[in-house]
Amino acid sequence: MELQAIPRLARVIAMQSRFSRALVVCGVVLVSMASAPLFAATPYAITATNVTLTRTGSGTSQFTVTGIPMTGMLEVACQYQGPSSTTVKAPVCPFAGRVIYSVQAGASQSGTIMFVPPTQAVPASAPAEGAALGVLLLAWGTLQRGRKWLLLAIVCVACLVPISSCGGSSNGMTPGSYPFTISANNESNPMTPLGQGVTTNITVTVQ
Repeated sequence: MELQAIPRLARVIAMQSRFSRALVVCGVVLVSMASAPLFAATPYAITATNVTLTRTGSGTSQFTVTGIPMTGMLEVACQYQGPSSTTVKAPVCPFAGRVIYSVQAGASQSGTIMFVPPTQAVPASAPAEGAALGVLLLAWGTLQRGRKWLLLAIVCVACLVPISSCGGSSNGMTPGSYPFTISANNESNPMTPLGQGVTTNITVTVQ
């Protein structure tokens, strides 16, 4: 009986050893899973589409900011990155200097940035128009009858010059490809002195 029990005991010990090794392997796997995040976080980044314009037209770039790190404010802006020139008429993005969004951490934000010719008309303000009219009426009342028509002619010519210049150049923008950087700066609420920023580059093409 004792001789028969020895092989059986050996098999039991071997089975216990294999079971112990399996427990150790399972423990290592469980610890690794617990230390790693269940879901990969969305990276903080910004993407934007390229833009194609006619020489006198305008267009928009669609942007998306993902993985916003902080609850607070998101500022999206654009900046021309090409060389400065007095002869080249490049497009501009005047309305994207400071576009602010209220955002939540982990969310995404989409929007558009408009690109226009540099000579696009800007309407005159009401106070400026009122001041010009007041000066005209004052001069009209102080001049003699014979000189009033001369003053009126001068004023009409002066008004037509800015209208023609603000309406845009007949040649429009200079054809070519222009590099722009689109940036997104995220600041917590209350706003921190230095936020977290990301950028992307796009090309605005004038045909």
